[in-house]
Amino acid sequence: MNSKAKAQKAKALRYKKPIVRDMNLCTIKEELWEMIDTCDQVRYFIECDTDETLLDAMLGDEEEVTEFKWMFADLSAECERFSEDLDDWEWSDYIERYYDLFMVNGHIHNDFGGLLGYDQSEGDYFGLDSTYESDMAEKEAGKKLMHDLTKEKMLDLFGRCMRLFTQYLGIRYRYDCLEASMAILRDQNAARFKMVKRINELYEKVDEETRGFEFCFASKEAYQELDNLIEAMPQEAFL
Repeated sequence: MNSKAKAQKAKALRYKKPIVRDMNLCTIKEELWEMIDTCDQVRYFIECDTDETLLDAMLGDEEEVTEFKWMFADLSAECERFSEDLDDWEWSDYIERYYDLFMVNGHIHNDFGGLLGYDQSEGDYFGLDSTYESDMAEKEAGKKLMHDLTKEKMLDLFGRCMRLFTQYLGIRYRYDCLEASMAILRDQNAARFKMVKRINELYEKVDEETRGFEFCFASKEAYQELDNLIEAMPQEAFL
């Protein structure tokens, strides 16, 4: 069999080793460590925030900044515990061998990026090309589970996989909310400093052109823009 024929055969058999694209065990572990890294970066940013940009964004509320920092610290610790549990649980062998097969069944993959199949020729996972291949992948996963596990073990595996699945979703949700909050705070703060910089520029320009604001008509456009920006600034910015 030539190399082209081998490659075609390997592609046709991808459904034999399926995983859910965004909810397989390898992806979960990688994302947990990415979340830990991001949480630690945020904590470092807050602790090294010597110019108090975050404090400004939170309207000068030190307690809120502290609470925000500990929310990231707590999430980082939870991610680490979960990651360690994935390696150390007494049923880790079950998870390593059967979690991905279990998640393939029940069409749950439709909400998490669909199915991927392993191509032995390429040594990597690729998307399955058709509904037929996806259906075959589900059947293959089911056959392997039923062949290897008794009904009692199947029920046990179901409970353990659901625990892993729901725990990860909970962590992911908390992370997404905190990450979005941090992004909003940074954006709001950047926009505010941009407005302040523009106000200072306009103030100097108008001050010069109107001789200390004595003749405002002499710089009508700049004066109007300055007035509009000041009106748009939140009241707390002037405290």
